Amino acid sequence: MLRFALAQLNSHTANLDKNLNNAIHACIEAKNNHADIIIFPELFLCGYMPQDLLLEPNFIHSCQQQLEKFKQQTKHLDLHIIIGHISAKNNDIYNSAYVIYQGQELTIYHKIQLPNHGVFDEKRYFENGNLCQNSKFIDIKNIKIELAICEDIWHDKTYNQYGDILVSINASPFHLNKYAERIEKLSQYIDSKQSGIYLNMAGAQDEIVFDGSSFILDQNHQCITQLAKFKEQILYIDYDSEKKIWLNQAQKINQNFNNNNEFEDIYHALILAVKDYFIKTNFTKAVIGLSGGVDSAVTACIAVDALGKENVHTIMMPSDYTSQISLDDAQELSHNLGISHEIISISNILNMFNSSLAPSFAKLPKLPKSSRNDVTEENLQARIRGNLLMAYSNRSNALVLTTGNKSELAVGYCTLYGDMCGAFNPIKDLLKTQVYKLCDYYNKTNPARTIPARILTRAPSAELRPNQTDQDSLPPYEILDQILVSYIEHYQSAEEIIKQGIDEQIVNKILKLIKISEYKRQQGAVGPKISTRAFGKDWRYNIAYFL
Repeated sequence: MLRFALAQLNSHTANLDKNLNNAIHACIEAKNNHADIIIFPELFLCGYMPQDLLLEPNFIHSCQQQLEKFKQQTKHLDLHIIIGHISAKNNDIYNSAYVIYQGQELTIYHKIQLPNHGVFDEKRYFENGNLCQNSKFIDIKNIKIELAICEDIWHDKTYNQYGDILVSINASPFHLNKYAERIEKLSQYIDSKQSGIYLNMAGAQDEIVFDGSSFILDQNHQCITQLAKFKEQILYIDYDSEKKIWLNQAQKINQNFNNNNEFEDIYHALILAVKDYFIKTNFTKAVIGLSGGVDSAVTACIAVDALGKENVHTIMMPSDYTSQISLDDAQELSHNLGISHEIISISNILNMFNSSLAPSFAKLPKLPKSSRNDVTEENLQARIRGNLLMAYSNRSNALVLTTGNKSELAVGYCTLYGDMCGAFNPIKDLLKTQVYKLCDYYNKTNPARTIPARILTRAPSAELRPNQTDQDSLPPYEILDQILVSYIEHYQSAEEIIKQGIDEQIVNKILKLIKISEYKRQQGAVGPKISTRAFGKDWRYNIAYFL
């Protein structure tokens, strides 16, 4: 019998000491639980992805030293270890899987397929492994184990050899429905009589969320074991080396999450993203500008679940255009969540700005009264609020969480250095229609601390001028989001989108707004990716190009 320990753990990029200690503790725990082999995620010891640190010789040297420490500190364990780390040979760097036993390297497998699309740019840093140099198989207790790393299984095999069990170590980013894609790819990759272990990282790094969700496929390619989503976990499972079947799997199927509830997945992904961003940047407290609207409301809920209510502070910053309804709803939400809340009026500050600028503005050509091109005062309000939030951030050592959604960022319906300022944007990749649905999910699962119903039923408004609503400037969000998904995620042209029955003028206007708003997005806060194509590493365009 062969006992496996599946170490679905979080890795801290470039924090070599922390990763080393976590790996050693996991190995000791695994041996105490009578494991024969423990499996760690891709690039676990150095973290995924070190990016341009991999271009620094000192970092490569430190990684090599850390590997030697790991081998020395686990050599007393009768335990086979499969762990992801970089390897360096001459001037070439590889994304590798090490098989270590009692301090000795039994084999090193170099990743063959290097992804260079979406959020990935591994070809910038790594050399491709090849079958001549790679030791792809290892025998442990008469079981032939085959190795693969992440992207490898998304491509056809180039050879006909198979082990009894394929072990694929991964740092696979989350997006909606990614779990089903992984099941399909592993099932296609393994042989008809081969089992497969898919071991994924659980954690977050900047905009990337690693959801865990590791699993095992048996010889019939049925999923017999699934680890937790969005959580660290070490799972133990036995393999009968004579009958070549998995044992004790029935009790191992994870029931913590419903695979079909996408907004449950989204919510837990965003919690993990916020939590890890704060942990890995050494912050504990957040401050949020609460407006009485849906975006800041759901951001506050996420922050509370990620950081704890004692670590979240909200500030309402009303102007003369802020309604009493907004003030009341913000107060009620803060009460429901049990978080501290204060009100700082910006009316006097805005008057001082206008007074100071009046002499300069008087020298400029006047715009027609009917023109909506002069948004100066609207932007001033947003920038005053941004200054207040950043001042509070500096004094209290709290990070500002930004609250702009993907629909607004796409078309530039936001103010640079105003409502865009902050360290992290939890809902950056959520369309406005998804924000509402996420709020519905939250209220259904948190009946004791709900988002007030009026926040969800009122017409959305920035409240920067009298009687303003978002639809003064934008089409209904159902139409806007349909255009955005078609263009951003499905790469459709204006003509293809118009064929869906959407007005040609609206489509052309929105696509132009997307293009001319690039300069804003490139200066905005980072936020977690949950779609197949998010603004950030997924989206790379010049600011200045022919429109």
